[in-house]
Amino acid sequence: MQSYFPMMTLLLFVTQSSH
Repeated sequence: MQSYFPMMTLLLFVTQSSH
């Protein structure tokens, strides 16, 4: 799950930046 942590954070960041 450690490998998923960074991906999820990046996704959240991109989603917030896009909005």
